[in-house]
Amino acid sequence: MIDQYGQHPDGPYELSRAARREQSRKIAQQNPVHAKVLEDLKNELLIVFLRRLGGKASIPVVEIDATEGIGLAFRVDEKKVFHFELKNVPLGEAK
Repeated sequence: MIDQYGQHPDGPYELSRAARREQSRKIAQQNPVHAKVLEDLKNELLIVFLRRLGGKASIPVVEIDATEGIGLAFRVDEKKVFHFELKNVPLGEAK
């Protein structure tokens, strides 16, 4: 079960990509307001990242497909600064 901070008791990277998607879908159904907030945040972050790249980016599909095994961790510090980090995700540990 995911806690109120979105953390799984076994750690945030113990699920496969498909399992994380399914888990996110279930959480969104149970908590549509939180799901909307996270979706808005995701869109805002993509806008910020694209602005930092000059406003445009072209990414081959193969590069998107190659993200299996990579997770994104982030936190917000006391100064209201987001910190992002890519982490390796164990593949296929949970279905």
